[in-house]
Amino acid sequence: MVGLEDSLVELERTLRRARAAVVDHLRPGREMSATRSRLAQLGLVPSDEVVEWFRWHDGAGDPYGDIRNCELAPGVYLFDLETLCREYLDTRRDFAVVTQNLPEPWSDSSRLWSPSWFPVARLDAGSLAADLAGGATTTSPIHAGWFDAAPEYKAHPQWPTLDALVQELARRYERGIYEVDHEGHVRGPDVDAELTDGP
Repeated sequence: MVGLEDSLVELERTLRRARAAVVDHLRPGREMSATRSRLAQLGLVPSDEVVEWFRWHDGAGDPYGDIRNCELAPGVYLFDLETLCREYLDTRRDFAVVTQNLPEPWSDSSRLWSPSWFPVARLDAGSLAADLAGGATTTSPIHAGWFDAAPEYKAHPQWPTLDALVQELARRYERGIYEVDHEGHVRGPDVDAELTDGP
């Protein structure tokens, strides 16, 4: 995963230059075999990109503390694998419950949150999810899984790979679309906002 590895290094440099608070709270990465083993317990086979993501850093800060110290981009939070495993299970369970008495297409919980979507980062009201339907592939499409979004929106990946998402985050910092305030917290549009203009 040389491409993603290089992109993650560049993103971290960009975050440090911007003085984002998250850089002081980044956790050490996970062993690749440990990530594969943990996701196998959920019946998932991660792509090489997802394994590399958690090898880079296993989250940041304390997801149950000051969440701003986990903030990778506006409303995007870098959580550790164990927390994301719990969120994966909770999300599937919650959608299965709330969709029981709803009309189509809302009654199909797998359309609202596919069993193959594993969160790689938390959103304010959802997750950025890698689609692991392909199993042990090199890359994974990334969905913006807002909890209240229509099934049609969630079904379409916003980025073809995790590497493409990482490069887009770095680009937004470099172009001034994302700005860091004096406390190190990030301001800017939603991660999946379509930006037609900008610096």
